Amino acid sequence: MKSPGIKIPENACVLLWDGECEFCRRCAAWVASKDEENLIFSVPYQEAPSPPMTPALRARAREAAQLIAPDGRRFEAGRACVETLSLLGWRRAARLLRKRPFLRLVETGYRGVARTRRFWARVLPPPKS
Repeated sequence: MKSPGIKIPENACVLLWDGECEFCRRCAAWVASKDEENLIFSVPYQEAPSPPMTPALRARAREAAQLIAPDGRRFEAGRACVETLSLLGWRRAARLLRKRPFLRLVETGYRGVARTRRFWARVLPPPKS
């Protein structure tokens, strides 16, 4: 499945999110607004080119956000959020959140928000333009 209009910059991490989800769209916009060094290429998984998209990755991305590092490492769900924060400059916070019990709390929080993302899209203010 080729997406001819989308070219992933070399050395960028790829952030895959649900393009049909308003909450995910807002989160991706927030990441883009904070990514001053253009370290993250953010794309809805439904539009992601192959590679990196594969049938297995598409199935995982349907369930949770994915962050793929240039070296091929893949982070999912809460861990993808922690690694994204690190890329955006919050390295100390990310270092702490990677440790137990914090990573378990991040993952639990991620799953809770994911289950109620339509609610969060309605109550959180839209991103500033």
